[in-house]
Amino acid sequence: MGDIRRVHVIDDDCAMRESLGLLLETLGYAVESWDGSQPALERAEFLPGDLLLVDYRLGGCTGVDILRRIRKRGYRPPAIVMSGHLRSETADLDGALFLEKPFAPQALLDAIRKAGAAPG
Repeated sequence: MGDIRRVHVIDDDCAMRESLGLLLETLGYAVESWDGSQPALERAEFLPGDLLLVDYRLGGCTGVDILRRIRKRGYRPPAIVMSGHLRSETADLDGALFLEKPFAPQALLDAIRKAGAAPG
C-alpha cells in the first residue's frame, strides 16, 4: 500500500462512490466518501497518508478546482483525477495523476502506488 493509508473519494455519482469505496476497502485502505465538491471542501480534513481520488466533472467545478482549493488551505495530498471525458495529454491536472474511466482495479491500485511515491 505504500505511504497511502486513507483515500478521499469525491464523486457526485453515488454508485461510483460506493463501488470505489468497496474496492478500496478490500485493498486495505480506509475510505472517506464525499458527495461532490461542497461536502468535501466543507468537512474533509487531510492528514499525512491521505490521497484524493476525485472525478473531473462535478457540479459547479472540476476535480482540479477542488485540488487547487485544498492546496490553498495548506494541504498537499497526492491526487488522482478520474474522467471518462478527458484526455490526460490535453488536461491541466495541476500535478495530479490521471486515471481514465472505466478502469480495472489493478489500474487504480497502480495509480495509488504511483501517487504515493510521487513528491507532494
